[in-house]
Amino acid sequence: MVAQSASDTPAPRAIAYQPPLTASSIASTMALASAGSRRKRAVWIKPAATTKQRRLHRAPISASAAALLRTIRQRVPEDCEWVFPGEAKGKSLQDIKRFWEDVRAKAELPTVRIHDLRHTFASLLVSGGMTLPMIGKLLGHTQVQTTQRYAYLLDDPLRAGLEQVGDMLRVKPRLVQSEASCVL
Repeated sequence: MVAQSASDTPAPRAIAYQPPLTASSIASTMALASAGSRRKRAVWIKPAATTKQRRLHRAPISASAAALLRTIRQRVPEDCEWVFPGEAKGKSLQDIKRFWEDVRAKAELPTVRIHDLRHTFASLLVSGGMTLPMIGKLLGHTQVQTTQRYAYLLDDPLRAGLEQVGDMLRVKPRLVQSEASCVL
């Protein structure tokens, strides 16, 4: 079944919500096989064939993403290996373009690309103080330079840290009584 609108099927909806929870690309999300997700450890093992670098990628997933994937998996026939089955039997979902266009229209965000969700994920992590190497690992970046594009966002948490130190060191005004005002 192909999603015609944002409310047709749960699979495209889950794919659209999933990148902010795991930072995975849409392509690797659609190609998620049920065996590719380690339920007990909330880890997603992405086969090399589904990653841009053509390397096996092990990615932790949040409890929210794991719950979402379990919910979707319950709606898929047991004999299907894909979490997001496609139209053709034995194939994963290949495209969510029409679904995403519908989401953008309803949200009145005509220029937002689905890949922008990965950038939002990374930006939120940087703003929360996570290190660039950790963010790069979560995004599946193999080159540090790829994650460096988010470095400018580090200014805000750094500035907040500076303000905290400044507040601690700032001389607090205190009341000083002069001898003249201390008449017995």
